[in-house]
Amino acid sequence: MIRPLRITFVITSTQLAGAERVLLDVVAGLDRSRFHPSLITLTGVGGLLDEAKKLGVIAESLEMRSPVDVPRLLRLGARLRAHDPHIVHTFLMHANVAGRIAARLSSIPAVVSSIHGEYRRKWYRFIERGTMGLADRVLTVSEAILRIYSKRFSDPTRIQVLPNGILVEPFPGESQREAARESLGLDKSLKYLLVVARLTPEKGLKYLLEAMPAVVERYHAVQLLILGDGPLRAPLERLASRSGAGDRIEFLGFRSDVSIYMRACDLFVLPSLTEGMPRTILEAANCGIPVIASDVSGIPEIVSDGVSARLVTPGNSRLLAEAITSLLSDQAGAVALAKKARERLEKEFTLETMIARHENVYTELAAQAGIEIPEPQSNGHPNES
Repeated sequence: MIRPLRITFVITSTQLAGAERVLLDVVAGLDRSRFHPSLITLTGVGGLLDEAKKLGVIAESLEMRSPVDVPRLLRLGARLRAHDPHIVHTFLMHANVAGRIAARLSSIPAVVSSIHGEYRRKWYRFIERGTMGLADRVLTVSEAILRIYSKRFSDPTRIQVLPNGILVEPFPGESQREAARESLGLDKSLKYLLVVARLTPEKGLKYLLEAMPAVVERYHAVQLLILGDGPLRAPLERLASRSGAGDRIEFLGFRSDVSIYMRACDLFVLPSLTEGMPRTILEAANCGIPVIASDVSGIPEIVSDGVSARLVTPGNSRLLAEAITSLLSDQAGAVALAKKARERLEKEFTLETMIARHENVYTELAAQAGIEIPEPQSNGHPNES
């Protein structure tokens, strides 16, 4: 009997951010009659590990205390050999580099790496580029990221775009929006702006905070809710308090109920300086909340300015404030943008399509390595397209 293809996923952290959620969706959606997933994280406990275990997946952490915790990192090769995969699939920079090296030293038949963005630190880019040749396939989430890395890859034929996708849910009606607002205790007299992001420099949140005084001056009944945490939380909180609009800005930290906020709020704002393909914009489209975002990297591949979103030059607080006040004052226009974003989501960025594309990559690499895997069941697999 031909057994399922064994795939070990290796990722840097267990926090449930964008790349971690993509990995979890892939693990959950794989056809278990053909693919057998397992998981190793470099750092952390809980979060992603707990969710993977709920899916019946063998999952463990090296529990590295820092990126330079070499003694624990050196255990990766031994753990890979214990999992004995046919394919290792790595996510995020530290896991990409360490996973490629460990997999090759452990004679794993095939290696796949996913790249979700451009690294701003030069030494990150240097070591990422220096080990990319160890991967049989490199997957980027957008054409923008592909263009960056194909120039650095010695064999461009081994790099391809594989966009993110999410589970498309029924489009929320007005009654559902009202219920969401009530459940969160939101003030009916206010318009709510929503940010969902890790609080790091590349998310550009300082420019949104700098834009808020102009927004409040022109549209007083407005509140900004920031969901997420990260190293810049304290500096951003200080910036908000000094902005003159501090009472209109709330930092709510990490939340697991993001979709409720998206259904309840009026505008979703993502002022990033760089992005791969932000999952949060797909989630906003899913929930029917109009989007204002930076015209940068992979964002224009998800939404188009003036058609399905408002896109602005990154790092420009004035343009950001103008876009926000314009949509707050034009509810019909905002709704029209949200509907177009939803239509594009349904056509191009579904979870089923993303999983099917991953399965195709694994099937191709297995064939190249001479590994037989079970054929798709005759009654069809829900993730195939």
